[in-house]
Amino acid sequence: MTKSRGALERALDILFLLDSERRPLNVACIASRLHVPESSVYRILRMLRNRGLVERDPNGPGWRPGSVFLRWGS
Repeated sequence: MTKSRGALERALDILFLLDSERRPLNVACIASRLHVPESSVYRILRMLRNRGLVERDPNGPGWRPGSVFLRWGS
């Protein structure tokens, strides 16, 4: 039996995936790479965006890590 991943684990997986890429990723790409339904990815991205952890790419439909990480790192 496969262990179910909780929302926090999925959110962290999304953050690590976005951090590992050099370009913004769209919801379909994130869902495909993490084997998670697109609806779950979208819901998690909305929650992360509300907290400044991810942001939409102004040049396209992708997502990238939010600027909050720059503040945390300084």
